[in-house]
Amino acid sequence: MRGRGLVAMRADAVNPLSACHVVFIGRSEQDRVQTVLTELRGKPVLTVGDIPGFLDIGGTINFVSEGSRIRFDINLETAERARLQMSSKLLRLARAVRRERRLG
Repeated sequence: MRGRGLVAMRADAVNPLSACHVVFIGRSEQDRVQTVLTELRGKPVLTVGDIPGFLDIGGTINFVSEGSRIRFDINLETAERARLQMSSKLLRLARAVRRERRLG
């Protein structure tokens, strides 16, 4: 990680999340996911989840189960809005790359 440390924390409020580089929003936070994503919209934070429809509501990377494998989809529009660059290697590994966010 190029000399950088890794700190994992559980946040009860949204405010400290905007200082993070990556925020994982799991299924246990499904009730708060829209609030968190709205608060982080446009900030340089990579949002990752495992919630159905996560990309549709503004998440950037969503993990999905395919049989015994875990794959991921990427919403490139939300990454660009957050001023994040996705490497071409990561984009090739993704199961799907969405270039436009669907409104639901």
